Amino acid sequence: LGGGGGGGSGGEMAASSRMDVIDAVRGYIDRIVGNKALRKEANVGKVLLLDAFTTQVVSNVYSQTEILEKDFFLVEQVGAVHESMPHLKAAVFVRPTEANITMLVRELADPKFKEYHLFFSNIVTRPLLQRLAEADDHEGVKQVH
Repeated sequence: LGGGGGGGSGGEMAASSRMDVIDAVRGYIDRIVGNKALRKEANVGKVLLLDAFTTQVVSNVYSQTEILEKDFFLVEQVGAVHESMPHLKAAVFVRPTEANITMLVRELADPKFKEYHLFFSNIVTRPLLQRLAEADDHEGVKQVH
């Protein structure tokens, strides 16, 4: 159990674990921005709606330039006041919190975008999903992940 050779392994394992987490997060973000239903159509752009936490997550694995290269014209906070942009599809990546669901319910009641593709950072409870479904009178939500 002695001493030689193992000096850096703890740091190497931590660095490796960190890279695994970054790779996993980047993989999930890749699934969002590369989603087939969000592929570019003629005259239809994309917007990425995030909460404060997922903004930090995305900024750790993607640069603004990389997001623009994926044909996202706008990155906004969910719940932000914005004008109607019916020529854009919204990819929404948020935590499934009560506050975020409330903001999405408001958004869906008065939709500003052509359609919504919802991606959550964790499991969404049945009652929260039910609230979203009930708020989607305009049938703007095309998928939930």
